[in-house]
Amino acid sequence: MFHGYPLSFPQVEMRELTGQRFGLLSVVGRGEPVGSRATWRVHCLCGKEKTVREDHLLNGRTKSCGCASSKMRKSKMEKRFNLVNQRFGSLLVVWRVNSQKVGDSSHSCWACKCCCGAVIEVSGKALAGGKTSCGCKEPGVFVVREAAAV
Repeated sequence: MFHGYPLSFPQVEMRELTGQRFGLLSVVGRGEPVGSRATWRVHCLCGKEKTVREDHLLNGRTKSCGCASSKMRKSKMEKRFNLVNQRFGSLLVVWRVNSQKVGDSSHSCWACKCCCGAVIEVSGKALAGGKTSCGCKEPGVFVVREAAAV
């Protein structure tokens, strides 16, 4: 005891985040603590691996390794129609890419992550019109193979 207080500290509940996804990050395991902060090793969709503080993952402060921060920031700053974090079937809108000029009008394009892991660019018009996957689940899309000669 030290000045009437026990020397042991209260047990902190240990969370298990391995396998969970936060934005573009997949948690692959525990990292080394930084001071009293828990950290996790994460793998980004772009292929980079890094260590991130647990509280930053849980409160949404960190969603990528940094590869998409400017793109996400641009999407957040957009005052126009924003589809970021909206789901269309198997597609999750990650950030706004650019705009396509079609005649006198302009159509927004969005980077979307499919549940199969592919990242594709899709126009807002296609999303609104019912585009729901990268093609991995489209009805009528088949791989045709030639029959083997006997």
